Parts: sequence; structure tokens; C-alpha cells
Amino acid sequence: MIYLDTSVLVPLIVPEAVSEKARAWRDRLSATQRKELAVSAWTQTEFASAMGLKVRTGELTRNQADAALKLLHEELLQKVDLVEVTATDFRLAEAMLREFTSGLRACDALHLAIASRNEARLMAVLDKTLAKVAAWLGVAVASI
Repeated sequence: MIYLDTSVLVPLIVPEAVSEKARAWRDRLSATQRKELAVSAWTQTEFASAMGLKVRTGELTRNQADAALKLLHEELLQKVDLVEVTATDFRLAEAMLREFTSGLRACDALHLAIASRNEARLMAVLDKTLAKVAAWLGVAVASI
């Protein structure tokens, strides 16, 4: 499994400064690797939150955010595996967050816990803190 963090997913769908980098990474994936892509149910929640923030800050209109969510659900989620979130993921994320100096945020700890529990062979991230902690925990990272 190649687990996609929301930080990679958003710029694949919505124009951002790092969208070109995210698309270039995606385009370098082989057909086999594309079949290994996965996101979690948590990713869907976090993506919707990101769209809400973009609407509130004026980066997107409501219609653009709705279109991005439609694209997520009708296109992207049809091409990747969807991993459910378990109580074990929350407990593992809490344990990770007890390393108070890591800088890891709760949302990223949950992604990392999900990827770790599912033995993701790679986690695609744009967040440098998440990439550092993931590597420290032994989860291979595709820093984009």
C-alpha cells in the first residue's frame, strides 16, 4: 500500500503552490504503484475540512469546493483503496503524540497510525514534520 496523506491529495485536486510537484510525483508512479494507492476515511473528513477552510479564507468559492469534493468522491476514491479507521489507530496516534517535542499534530498522527497499522510500504506526504516522524518510526516516506 502507498498511503496518501491529505497534504498530497488536496493539491492533486485543488490548485496550490505545490500542485505541480504533487502531480509530477503521481505521474512518475508505475501502473502497479497506482493500484497500491490508498487513503483513509479520515482523509475524506480532512479533505472536506480543507475545502471549508479554503472557502472561509476566500481561496475557493463554495461551487469550487463542492466541485473538488465531487471530484474526490466520483473520480479519485474510485481509483484508490479506502482504509477504515479503527480505535487502534486512535490509540496509536495518541502514543505518537506523547512524544511532545516531535511537532506532530493530531490529524497527522492519525494518518501515520493508519499507515503504520496497515503496513504501508510508503507514505506520500508534503508535511516535513510528518515526514520526519514517519521516517523516525520506520515508515518509508515519499517526500514530495
